[in-house]
Amino acid sequence: MKILDRYIIKKFLSTFFFVVLIFTLISVVIDYSEKVEKFIEEPITRKEIMLDYYPSFIIFIDGLLWPLFTLISVIFFTSRMAYNSEIISILNAGVSFRRLMRPYLISAGIIAFLSLIGNHYFIPLGNKKRLDIQYTYLDHDKDKGKTRDVHMFVAPDTKIYINFYRKRDSTARNFRLEQYHDQELTKFIKATTAEWLGPPDRWRLRNYEIRTFNGLEETLVVGRGQQLDTTFNLLPGDFVDFEEQQSMLTTSDLRA
Repeated sequence: MKILDRYIIKKFLSTFFFVVLIFTLISVVIDYSEKVEKFIEEPITRKEIMLDYYPSFIIFIDGLLWPLFTLISVIFFTSRMAYNSEIISILNAGVSFRRLMRPYLISAGIIAFLSLIGNHYFIPLGNKKRLDIQYTYLDHDKDKGKTRDVHMFVAPDTKIYINFYRKRDSTARNFRLEQYHDQELTKFIKATTAEWLGPPDRWRLRNYEIRTFNGLEETLVVGRGQQLDTTFNLLPGDFVDFEEQQSMLTTSDLRA
């Protein structure tokens, strides 16, 4: 690598990271001014704001504006070199435009490499913290969860159906559970309501029916006006579906 290459690469990268710093500060100030009232109203700690939310926010916003930072950096430092007649001096020394582009491409390759690592790994990890805080304290209305006609497998051989789920008190209406073995129905549970009792996976069924199948034989247990406490792998959080959930997953998570 010649002196010219080192000079332009240094100019390119130093200008790029300077632009990143300036825009990061501006973004943080704007975001904080928009959310300061919610920070005061909600029970969020300073530690969560300073050490969890904003470091993750900075990674997110920088990754989003990375191409713009590159464009601004190239225009800024190249125009400054042209203003100082450095471009003319380089061309007069016999350096072709193609040769002049080499340090630009090397610098762009370094930035692209950092961008790829960030987008595939660091930004999704940061989004997990950022969006968790955002949905917990700041954007309660972003919950796009499932509440009607919910079909869900809670185990490879166990399926549930819920006609309506009320998030306010974690109550399911018209609850059904189907358990299979070798693709044959072995147990069927139906209840008017299912109420969440708390961890670990405890639910209370009211007005229930339990049907057990063994070949052609069927056993029926009816609990009209009664309740049954049981457990199955279902949590209130399974009914929550936030926007941008895909942005919390790394490339390896998406492939899994």
